[in-house]
Amino acid sequence: MKLGVFLPNWVGDVCMAIPALRALRNHYPTDTEIVAIGRPVAKMVLQDQAWVDRYLVYKSNAKPPTHNRRRLIFALRRERFDVILLLTNSLGTAAMAALSGSSRRIGYDRDGRGWLLTDRIAVDRRAGKPIAVPTIHYYAKVIEALIKSPITDHRMELHTPKIFYKQAEDLWRFIGFTDSIATIVVNNHAATSQGRLIPEEKLIELCKRLVTETTFQVLLHCGPSERAQPQRVVDSIQHPRLQSMSQWNDLPLGLSQAVFARAAAVITTDSGARHLAIAMNRPVITIYGATDPSWTPTFNLPELSIEPTVSCYPCWKDECPLKALDDRYQCTKQLSIDHVLNAVKSIVA
Repeated sequence: MKLGVFLPNWVGDVCMAIPALRALRNHYPTDTEIVAIGRPVAKMVLQDQAWVDRYLVYKSNAKPPTHNRRRLIFALRRERFDVILLLTNSLGTAAMAALSGSSRRIGYDRDGRGWLLTDRIAVDRRAGKPIAVPTIHYYAKVIEALIKSPITDHRMELHTPKIFYKQAEDLWRFIGFTDSIATIVVNNHAATSQGRLIPEEKLIELCKRLVTETTFQVLLHCGPSERAQPQRVVDSIQHPRLQSMSQWNDLPLGLSQAVFARAAAVITTDSGARHLAIAMNRPVITIYGATDPSWTPTFNLPELSIEPTVSCYPCWKDECPLKALDDRYQCTKQLSIDHVLNAVKSIVA
């Protein structure tokens, strides 16, 4: 049997799909090929994992060798999938699955795409609006519709190639960190919304107090396009136990995984980095802004969540309705650094 699985588009969502993919692989350990279908980031997250045999990578407007949507449809038809499972919600992916010629297509009946599916999964609603369901359970339900048994292990996990652990060791030496001192990794980035970020003045206060009031090393995490702010924070504080990944030339996703694996704890926004750290089974403190944690609970080590106390939380808005007051999100402006430091001491202990 050959199975195709359309994967979600964001790092955090791909991580939350891992329990579903693992259950699918465990249910069909032999004589079944599982082909992941998704954007390049999905393959980057799942590199070197045992749950997927091959990848069909596509981008909407891509040129060869990556498939665009039209070329992907032809590729899907050549594959002759017995079943296509859709962990995505879009009409576009359901249409591509239907055009693939697969006789069975399993996914959620939403956004006007139910007629393109053979197995329609109803979305739980109240007063016409979707009810908050943990995303991990949401993805699991698609796989359960095929395997006809409940998924009970909801932990995320990632196996990172050894080359990235070696890069992390080299990074530690490059920035002057030692393995004899525990490291706190701080991430203040999120790809989808400014409303998830810690204001820079709060970030500076947090990092300064971490290095002056504790004995931890503190490493500011970043990706290739996120170097500026971490370096500004390091330059502002100028402490030997505070450094940034922005000084390192190559910043692949696998290096982030290895860096999180070396952390005593990770302080992060609600972002893809949060889910990578959890999948590496590290203690995580998540600082929320405009988003609602009831959609993305995790089931690994206990995660401490710090949520805003403003009455408008959570609003899920890309721009704060109260921004005119002082040009900042009110939910992250009120963050208590004392609260974060107490959470660090608690979760590390």
